[in-house]
This record gives sequence, structure tokens and C-alpha cells, in this order.
Amino acid sequence: MESKLMNKTSAILSVAALTLLSSTAALAMGTNTYVGAQLGLTGQAGDNFNGENNFNLYGAMVGTTIRDNFSADLNFVNQGEYFHGMADVYFNHALSSNVTSRIGGGIGAIYFKSQDLANQDSETKFAYQGAVELEYSVNDTLGFFSGYHYVSYSSDNDNGDYANEYLFGMHYYL
Repeated sequence: MESKLMNKTSAILSVAALTLLSSTAALAMGTNTYVGAQLGLTGQAGDNFNGENNFNLYGAMVGTTIRDNFSADLNFVNQGEYFHGMADVYFNHALSSNVTSRIGGGIGAIYFKSQDLANQDSETKFAYQGAVELEYSVNDTLGFFSGYHYVSYSSDNDNGDYANEYLFGMHYYL
């Protein structure tokens, strides 16, 4: 029963993310609006995880440039054992005409499936992340990026729980 609930919840969140991505007018964004997709490798640490690295992360985002040096996005990531949604703000620095570095952070929520390694119940927690990314612009509408996100969330233990996410993806500028 809980697995069906998780599948329905995941499906609903996926549809919501796709709806958000297809409707930039809903966010009243300007001409530098982008949508994107990402894949990645996850290394988790904490009481609830075994520390293994897995190439099992995928996600989507929608964002916009704010002035010349800042951008903001909403993103959704599904890792398998958890998924999270974040609102992020980045500082962008052009390294060349085609290469841009981004550093930023965000806040959101993270949801865990019902059976993690400690056999705990499903739960949603407050989460935050720090991120660094490097993007190569192929042209005015397409860019490829690679990055690292440190995702941490509220935890009952003293050390906290976190995930290291190594991402690869693309941005399509509308």
C-alpha cells in the first residue's frame, strides 16, 4: 500500500514539475529564462545511508537570469531513495565568452521513501544546499553544465545527514 502511495506521490510531483517547466509565464520570467535536465552520481552519508555512490540521480529545473551576474531557479531531483525540490540563487561569473561559473545555494524540502537502511518511516524534512557549477554555452539557446551540490537536511543525530550530488546536464534558453 505504501509503495503505491509513493508511486502516486512521485507521479504527482513529476507532473507538477513538468507543468512548471512548460509554463514560464506562471513565474513571470524574462527573456533569459531556461529549462533544463540533469543526470548525476550521488554519494550519501549519515545514519540512514550506506555511503555507496550510485549513478541514479535525475532532475529538471526552470530558471531565469536576474540582472547580469545573478540567476535563480526551481529544481526537482529524484535519487531513488529520496527526492527534493529547491529554490536556488546563484552568482554567475563569465570566465570566457562561452564558459560561465556559478556558485550558490538554496532551500527546500527533501522526502525519503519508507524503507531506508535504518527501517524508518517515510518523512519530509527541511533541506538546503550549496552548489558550484561550470557551464559551456554552445550557442544562445543551448548550454551544457557540470556541477557539485552538497545537500543537507535536518536530522536527529549530532552529525547531520547529507548527500554529495555530482551533476551533468543541459540548459535550454527560451
